[in-house]
Amino acid sequence: MDNIFNTILQMSIMGGILAFIVIILRSLTKNHIPKIVLYLMWVLVFIKFIVPIDLSSPISIWNDIDLEKNTTNIVRSEFLIPHNNSPIDQPIEATQSITSIEKNQDNITKEIDYKNSTEKNINIFSLIWFTGVIVFVTTLIIMCFLINKRFRYAQPIELDFMKNIFDERNNRIKVYKDKNASSPMVLGIIRPKIILPEDFDMKEEKMLTHIILHEVQHIKWKDSLINILSLVILSIHWFNPILWISYILFSRDIESFCDERVLRQIGEEKKSEYANSLLSCAINKHKFTLVCTCSFRKNNVKERIKGVMKYKKIGIIKRILSIVFTAVVLLIFTTNCTNKMPQDEIIDDLNSNQLYQSIENEKTEFTKLIKKSNRVNILLMGLNGVRTDTMILASFNPNSKSLDLISIPKDTYYYTKGYDSPSLKKINAVYGHKEVNFGGPEGVMKAVSNLLNLPVDHYVTFSYEDVESIVDSLGGIKVNIPFDMDYDDPWSEPPLHIHLKKGNRVLSGKEAVQFLRYRQNNGNSHSDGDIGRINRQQQFIKAAAKQAFSLKLPTVANTVFNNVETSMKIEDIGNYSKKAMGISIEDIETYNLPGKSEAINGISYYVHDEKETKKLILQIYKKELEN
Repeated sequence: MDNIFNTILQMSIMGGILAFIVIILRSLTKNHIPKIVLYLMWVLVFIKFIVPIDLSSPISIWNDIDLEKNTTNIVRSEFLIPHNNSPIDQPIEATQSITSIEKNQDNITKEIDYKNSTEKNINIFSLIWFTGVIVFVTTLIIMCFLINKRFRYAQPIELDFMKNIFDERNNRIKVYKDKNASSPMVLGIIRPKIILPEDFDMKEEKMLTHIILHEVQHIKWKDSLINILSLVILSIHWFNPILWISYILFSRDIESFCDERVLRQIGEEKKSEYANSLLSCAINKHKFTLVCTCSFRKNNVKERIKGVMKYKKIGIIKRILSIVFTAVVLLIFTTNCTNKMPQDEIIDDLNSNQLYQSIENEKTEFTKLIKKSNRVNILLMGLNGVRTDTMILASFNPNSKSLDLISIPKDTYYYTKGYDSPSLKKINAVYGHKEVNFGGPEGVMKAVSNLLNLPVDHYVTFSYEDVESIVDSLGGIKVNIPFDMDYDDPWSEPPLHIHLKKGNRVLSGKEAVQFLRYRQNNGNSHSDGDIGRINRQQQFIKAAAKQAFSLKLPTVANTVFNNVETSMKIEDIGNYSKKAMGISIEDIETYNLPGKSEAINGISYYVHDEKETKKLILQIYKKELEN
């Protein structure tokens, strides 16, 4: 909903600027240009409020106004990396903060800081906005229903002079009278009808003729439909005071436009008679105006009568100038700027030849390396509810029997479009995304692939209970505990009660889970955060691998397979475990995702260094070529 509100807010600002300009032009030119020009300009205003027009022109005002100046830039790069046995054979869309190419780490920190500084406010405002929309739309629906119910018993009337009013195009229009009508009005959109107050003097042929001709113009120009659409747009942008003013002025200008059309039909010499008809209509009792209808509004009768008395038929030259004037205003205020990149899609200078060539060269180098590689990349994910508590990319080279492990901090900043709250901008939240393309194990695979610019072939997910079972099946894991670990958190899910003494010891499955989850002691002593925990996890994995190597790998693989969920088939696991026969603990290398931790507005992120990450991947793959 936040994204919808942001879009509405941007359209409201752009539409508000156009509306403000039209209000100024209206006050300066309303007696000097045809009313149809004002009418069309108001239509453009309401269109601007609801339709994000993508047409661009060099004279657009948006060339000088950047509504996205302070919006976080997002890089979207595409890498198509052929890979043996890789299920990811489509372009990978990277949606990450800008840390690459010519942007340093400070830039991304500032950008994230700005977005998060407004995140909470946007959530509250979007909720208030949505509530307002529901209230206004519901009120509009109820009013339309009540108005139609109010006039369902209107009585049709037939007057002799009415035959001379309607031509062949509008001879199906029916005229009714009703005691509930306080003023002449048009009711309905598909089958519109004219309703007159019951107490109107039906012998006043001249006045009735003028009134009916006026209402026919409303029907001809679909003003009932335009009025309803305007009210819907007003309900969406209910918070914008300029739009409320615009709606009031637009309603008045619709009446003046219809007055002008009637004068063109009856002739300029009869404008005094028409003005008298307006005055007579205003003298009659009018208790209220129905906003959902095109009805007579007496609050601007004086202005309308002045406009009628000043009416003069406009010459062809003035009409042409008016059309040109309208076209220029349309180009300036309703088109977008030229060569402006879409919000949150690409950095400003991405289409420069030098930068583009740099990206292409990097893609080529990656492609060549991965084409020559037989590596199998498996993403290991430790789950804690709907979040990934542990993420390790295991890159196995069956030729050299080597294994490279890249640990990814769970707080790594990763933005997915549509998930804008601070806590959802972490890579550990991707698993819980509802959309099929973004969430679950496949969504995390894609996120890690985007983050490392590397294909991921398979995934393995496991819970704390799975780890406990695997460790117990191996007979425990021997590790060195560097210091006494004491931490209690009964509110954690599952609850944490860690009490491990310093020294070398064989951990049971339950103790192993405590060791892997530990981050700090009570009182924040020995607080080394997620990076310290990752280092201990890597230490544990090496110890577990050493233990597994002393056993038969296919047997170990079968045990693991029965306690985890994976995209690999049993044949794949057997095949990989056979190829891993002979691997030693010295063949396992561990790495951390390059980057640094940042506390931004109370939210802790790990912002990865894209340049250093690229160097790391190249180092791992080039090592294979050297071997």
